[in-house]
Order: sequence, then C-alpha cells, then structure tokens
Amino acid sequence: MDETRNASELAALVDGALEIPGAQETARLFLPELVTPRRRSVRALLLYGSCLWPTVRGHGSHPDFIVIVDSLRAFHGSFGSAVLGALLPPSVYRLHSGGAYAKLSIVTTSQLRSQCAASAKDLHVAGRLSKRVSLLWTRDAESRALVVSAQAAALRTLAPLALSRLGRRVAVD
Repeated sequence: MDETRNASELAALVDGALEIPGAQETARLFLPELVTPRRRSVRALLLYGSCLWPTVRGHGSHPDFIVIVDSLRAFHGSFGSAVLGALLPPSVYRLHSGGAYAKLSIVTTSQLRSQCAASAKDLHVAGRLSKRVSLLWTRDAESRALVVSAQAAALRTLAPLALSRLGRRVAVD
C-alpha cells in the first residue's frame, strides 16, 4: 500500500513540476520545426539543461530537447537514420532554426520506457530525465502521462545510485 501511495505521490510531484516559467519562450523558435503535421510521429517535446536556469544560461547556451516519437522511421523519414536510432538511442542531432541552434535527443516511446527502468542498458536518457525538465508540448493526455511515468521511473532508478555514493551523514555544503 505504501509503495503504491509513494508512486502516486511521486507522479503527482513530477506532473506538477513539468511547467517551468520561461521555457516556452526559450523554445519558441524551434516549436514550429518540431511540432508540425509532417512530424506526426512526435508525442512530446521536453526542454532540459542550462536553458532552464536563468542564472546558468549564458549567451552561447543552446536549448536541449528530448523529442519523444512513436516511430523513428516516421520522424526521420529515412530507413538508415531509423536503424541507427534504434541501435544507439537516443539519436542526437543539431537543429538550426531562425538563426539559432538546439540539440535534439530523439527517443521512441519504447526506448523511453526501457531506458528509464532499473534494467536500462545505460543511463543517458534516465540521467536527463532525473533532472529538471519542462514539458513544452504533448500530443494528448496519454503522452503527458508517458512523460510523467518515465520521469518518475528515472528518479526511482537513479536515486538509489546517487544515495549510494553519499556517506551516512551529508553536510549542507
């Protein structure tokens, strides 16, 4: 019972923290390029990294996006890129739009689920989702629930690893 309650409380906390003031403005130039009818496979778009922190963001900072898709083939429009993305998730690209640059990490829904689980083969995706992220856009309520579930799983996966590196007592400093 406690485990179920804890899981639902974590999901509620994650869901409540997905909207970050200023994140939409940071992503404004890139949203039309990423969320358009020709990109029908896109389920959700997340912003993470230094652009979420006004005190850290520098003049040379570029937005970092996680793009969650149903199909790599539909997103990329090519078989070769889809195969590489399936073998080496996430696919990482540089996007140029309106004179600005951004980094895209492309993952499928199944890759997102498997890469945030305790059995993940590496911690790249879980590591990104264990930090502050802003949900910029979702296709539907199911896609939002997918993001919440993946971020909660990433936190549950990485919290024990982080805690294992600390001593029994931790100073505030």
